[in-house]
Amino acid sequence: MNEYRSFEERFDWLLAFMALDDPFTHELLAIIRRKETNSISTMGVTVEGSSITLYYNREFFNTLSDEEIRYVLAHEMFHLALHHCTTRRPIDTELLKRHNIAADLAVNSLIVENGWKRMPKGELKGILPKDF
Repeated sequence: MNEYRSFEERFDWLLAFMALDDPFTHELLAIIRRKETNSISTMGVTVEGSSITLYYNREFFNTLSDEEIRYVLAHEMFHLALHHCTTRRPIDTELLKRHNIAADLAVNSLIVENGWKRMPKGELKGILPKDF
C-alpha cells in the first residue's frame, strides 16, 4: 500500500488517479458530496432530492488496498448510474434485501478488474452471479 500523509490525501489521490483509469467513476465522484459516517460499516451512495452523497466508513476504507478502494468506489457509482438508489429502489422493506443482492450482482458484473481495480477479498468480498 502506498504511504500517504493523511486519510484525505489518500482519498484525493485515489480520486485523481481515477481520472486516467476510470473516467466514468472519476466524473461522478467529482460532483457528489463525500461524508464520513459510522452508521454504515462500508460505503453507500444516496440521492435525496437533488443532493447526491457518498457515505463512507473510515475504518472500512482503511482496511482496503488502493486497488480495492477503486473497485468499491466504481461499485457505488454504478449503483448511482443504474438508479439503484432512486427510482428502482423498492418501497416494500421485505423486498429491500433481495433488491440489494440483485443490485450488487448487476453492478459487480459490470466492473472489469485489472491491475488498478480489484474486488475486496475475504469477508468483504462482493457477490457475482457465479457465486449462486
